[in-house]
Amino acid sequence: MIYNNLIINEKNWEQLSKMYENNTLPHAFLFHGNEGIGKEAHAIAFAVLLNKEHSSNKKFKKFQHPNIDLIIPLPRDKTSNKKASA
Repeated sequence: MIYNNLIINEKNWEQLSKMYENNTLPHAFLFHGNEGIGKEAHAIAFAVLLNKEHSSNKKFKKFQHPNIDLIIPLPRDKTSNKKASA
């Protein structure tokens, strides 16, 4: 594992590993859920698994590997009140 202190979600990791072993991977994955459950770490660990033949763990950890893209949504703008005085 790329992260020594990652608490693996066994059910999800088993599904990802099974897809990898059976060569039945979809075109994309979307990791979502509550904050702090390990989505980003699991996604990076899975990317390392997919690229294990030619991967450097350090490059993945720093998002410097050409096969990894991290997409994070930007926060929404606050709604403006048209009646508020300037």
